[in-house]
Amino acid sequence: MRRLLLPILVLAAAIVADRLGWRERLSPSLLLGLSRGLPALVFFLAWRFQRGRVAFAAVLLAAAAEALRRDLPVLPETLAAALAVLLPLDLAVLGLAREWPVASVAGLWRFGVLGAQAAAVAALARPELDAVRAALHGPIAGWPGAAGLPAAGVVSFLAAGAALAVGVLRRPWPLEAGLLGTLAATFLVLTRQHALDYYVGTAAIVLGVSLVESAFSLAFEDGLTGLPARRALEEAVAHLGGAYAIAMVDLDHFKKVNDRHGHEVGDQVLRSVATRLARVGGGGRAFRYGGEEFSVIFAGKTAAQARPYLEELRGAVAGAPFTVRSPGRPKKKPEGARGRGGGVKELRVTVSIGVSERGARNRAPEEVMKAADKALYRAKRAGRNRVTVGR
Repeated sequence: MRRLLLPILVLAAAIVADRLGWRERLSPSLLLGLSRGLPALVFFLAWRFQRGRVAFAAVLLAAAAEALRRDLPVLPETLAAALAVLLPLDLAVLGLAREWPVASVAGLWRFGVLGAQAAAVAALARPELDAVRAALHGPIAGWPGAAGLPAAGVVSFLAAGAALAVGVLRRPWPLEAGLLGTLAATFLVLTRQHALDYYVGTAAIVLGVSLVESAFSLAFEDGLTGLPARRALEEAVAHLGGAYAIAMVDLDHFKKVNDRHGHEVGDQVLRSVATRLARVGGGGRAFRYGGEEFSVIFAGKTAAQARPYLEELRGAVAGAPFTVRSPGRPKKKPEGARGRGGGVKELRVTVSIGVSERGARNRAPEEVMKAADKALYRAKRAGRNRVTVGR
């Protein structure tokens, strides 16, 4: 959740700083340099991370800012009205689209669309498009607009905001939240043009923060279970000191689950177990080690002190049968139907756990993990669904 809120917090901090007068302390040349340099930096990072949506948003932002700065044939109010309609719709499309590499046919095609939009805005200076200009500035159902924008622009922002908010709910990822924050910053760019460079730079920072957070999530979080991934485990283990215990947790007979019920059910089982692991007591921190194996670190505890919490975890997993529905079974039970019927099976899931602590025999974290792994396999050989303490 923190990573979703961070882009919004960056925008909120920029607004507060503006209200407190801090923006006015910055020189115009510095603000101009930042508003041009930051989108370029974000584009470079997006290209390196292969995030075409962020790259497109950075170019979109830079192009709109340059258009507002320059003396174009299009009247300033017409240019602002056209951008108020197009920019939110572009950002909403980015929020709904799948990711694509920057240097690809799909990327070139999308940048071509951006060029076509720029040509269409430039064409608004032509006398024969008076009706289009009038529609941009005209009221909608008698409503003239708000915040200095025409009604069409406000409606575009509202519709895009709703679409991006739904996108964040459906895909709670940093980039989705970043695009929503960029939309809000773009609104400020158009409604506070005296602070154009300040809010263009802010929008670029929001994009950059969401990009970095997204890259961090990919590297350190497991996409299936939501737990910290093995790389995060390696980082955490490297900083351990003093007393600690490490547990290795493995699902029993998981290969049979995949073979009998399919990988989709296997993934559901992994997520279910990970949810319980995330709530392990005693200050334990759970990680996905790989496949059906997990790790739990108990900082400041011995193996004996960690064992009751691991027993509680083991019992919670074993005591919560997993329901498997047959593919053709309706989700809603028909009226008059009794019992479970043949469409539902209960799958009993258990885990085996090995735990070891830092001591005279195992001083390095890698040695403690190896001892916990050996204890885990002793638990497997002893009949599974049990916790074994390493020697």
